[in-house]
Amino acid sequence: MTEWFACRGGTPGPGLRLCSHVGCGRPETRKHEFRRCSVCGAVNYCSRACQALDWKLRHKEECAPVERWIDEDGEGGDGEAGEGGLGRGSGMGFIMEFAEHLVLRLMEDPKERDRKFREHVYAVKDRCNKTKEMWSYPLRPYGFWTFERHNAQLAWDAQISQVPGRRDPYDDLLQESYGSPK
Repeated sequence: MTEWFACRGGTPGPGLRLCSHVGCGRPETRKHEFRRCSVCGAVNYCSRACQALDWKLRHKEECAPVERWIDEDGEGGDGEAGEGGLGRGSGMGFIMEFAEHLVLRLMEDPKERDRKFREHVYAVKDRCNKTKEMWSYPLRPYGFWTFERHNAQLAWDAQISQVPGRRDPYDDLLQESYGSPK
């Protein structure tokens, strides 16, 4: 982070903060310019956009009200101390929860993780291909041709399909399936 400030000509002034969004990191230019998370108050954001992105990326999982960290007596949240008094209910609960998550991620089998990721990528690719295929279908003046009732109406709608000189190749298909217009 110091390199970031050095390349921009200095360090943030005293009491100034950085945007907590991982992709941003913008420093405050004046005091109290950034807004804090309204739930935990532990993170700062330069804009609503950064806050929304960071919420989706990471902060949603780690955000918890301050009351859950420490109660009025300065003791742990709900008093559920585990081994050594460092359970989820203690003041260290948030840190222990984070460490537990980190250890579980490190213990994860890389082959299994890669397999799950590949399955996810292939599922997304299939959804994209289905969407592309749907959008490749011909469009009618008022929507997709799959709306049979609407397109059947187009076959006999005098204002659209019976205008002199207008030839719609789909009218032939509609006439075959719904009978000729009378």
